[in-house]
Amino acid sequence: MSLQDDYKNLTDELLTLLDQLEIDLNNKSAALDTGVFQKGCKLVNDLVELLEKNGSGLDILESEVAEFDINIPDEKFDRFLQRETRFLQQLKLNPKHIMKVIEALGSTDRDARPYRLNGKEVLKYLRELRELFSQIDDLTRNKKWKISKDLVMACAGGGWQVVVIAGDVAGFIVGTTTFAAGALIAAGSIGEGLRGLVKKISKIKGLYSEEVARYQHSILKTKKGTFRIKKRDSK
Repeated sequence: MSLQDDYKNLTDELLTLLDQLEIDLNNKSAALDTGVFQKGCKLVNDLVELLEKNGSGLDILESEVAEFDINIPDEKFDRFLQRETRFLQQLKLNPKHIMKVIEALGSTDRDARPYRLNGKEVLKYLRELRELFSQIDDLTRNKKWKISKDLVMACAGGGWQVVVIAGDVAGFIVGTTTFAAGALIAAGSIGEGLRGLVKKISKIKGLYSEEVARYQHSILKTKKGTFRIKKRDSK
């Protein structure tokens, strides 16, 4: 299997998981699959392992644009998104998914400062998201705690930014556009996706801390109730 196939398969799996998560969120009577964060953690880990390899695509892309500060002014961002749409069409993704990726890129307040692609920084935040998914998996699947819809939606938002990163590395590898243009589009999009991911991670951390506090409070209440019952029974 080629590296291109590895990225395509991983992207498809991420999209399938995000599709199912969207269905569960929209269906109020459906219970959230308790294994969703375990799957998400595995897929982010798979992406990290791919990107860490020599010749992963990310390292090649970084070397190609090493001397460039990527700057996408607000007034030219719509044009950039049009180019990104055509770039992702190389992967033969479902048009609905391409639209979702474009929405993810434009979903947060932009930081229009110039960006220089840094592979280590990309990996750092992907690992951080992986760890958060692992912690939430422990809370939901092992401790049987039902988390808030807001936290699930924040995690889904982080998942779409991961798709941006994976999809653009894959698009760069496919390379049906000119090499230089493809490198600049991919680097620009990964920069936007990474900035979006950092914001989502911050939101996930805050919401996760609230959930842990609620869980610990519920355990404390349960222990106090048990103590009172035992104390009454002993009289």
